[in-house]
Amino acid sequence: MHRFLHFVLLTLAIFSLPERSGASETAAFPQGLGEDAFAPLMKNSPFLRMVSVEDTYKLRGVATIGKHTFITLQHRKTEKNITVSDREINELGMSLVEVSGTRPRDTGVTISYEGSEFEFSYEEGALDPAASVPGRRDKVQRDKEGRPVTTAELMSKWRGLKDEQRKQYFKWKNDLLKARPELRFSEKRFPIAHKALDALKAGKALPSVRK
Repeated sequence: MHRFLHFVLLTLAIFSLPERSGASETAAFPQGLGEDAFAPLMKNSPFLRMVSVEDTYKLRGVATIGKHTFITLQHRKTEKNITVSDREINELGMSLVEVSGTRPRDTGVTISYEGSEFEFSYEEGALDPAASVPGRRDKVQRDKEGRPVTTAELMSKWRGLKDEQRKQYFKWKNDLLKARPELRFSEKRFPIAHKALDALKAGKALPSVRK
């Protein structure tokens, strides 16, 4: 009889307990993360970063246009070219820090990417053999818009000029493009530029800007 009475009292006590709300029950368990929690990771995913820039790209060209220098890097697998300059940061977040060397084969390039600096130089076979043979010229490369890029040999000759000679060359070049505007986007101007740079180096008169 006593056991039965205890059982009845215990049952009544259990059913008389107040019910918990759904919110309090849910709060007792860990909550799932929403999409916003992963937004920084999706925006700057470590899986999309290049482990080594040098292992991903190789140097293909260097050119100076006006006051700015541009380099061309080629993806080793896709062979797609990208441009890096000292004028602005490109779409991949790269910018040009420095270009050194007076000859194509001595050229060294330093770029900045995600707070670190990476160095490039021309690899074996990257330069056209014509660049090291007197009287022959580099193959002309073109940028993504199809315009001819100044060759490495021309760049080497230009770097060998003194400041006053560079001023003379720029004046001559501007006069040439005014007299012959069709040369502005044509590789036909490069042989003329070679003659002008050779003349300045030898202390001779610059070639005529007329045909």
